[in-house]
Amino acid sequence: MFIGGVLAVLCGGLLFAMQWLRPAWAGLAGFLSVIALYAAMVVIRIGVRPGRRRLGILAVLTILIPIVFFVFGGIVTAAEWSLTPRG
Repeated sequence: MFIGGVLAVLCGGLLFAMQWLRPAWAGLAGFLSVIALYAAMVVIRIGVRPGRRRLGILAVLTILIPIVFFVFGGIVTAAEWSLTPRG
């Protein structure tokens, strides 16, 4: 769960900073999604008995954090790139 926490801090921090770019909803939605994924990791860690099932769920949630970051970060990047005047 340490790696999930590190990923959540890095990805969440960058998405939090992106909420001041266009479109603002994408940065905020990505940030909230990362927080929700990490919260789900904490709940699974507490609520599910140790074993393969818990490890599998935690692995999927850990992999989803950077995927969410790339999706929402890509939306912000694409919008900013297309709205910036070329000169």
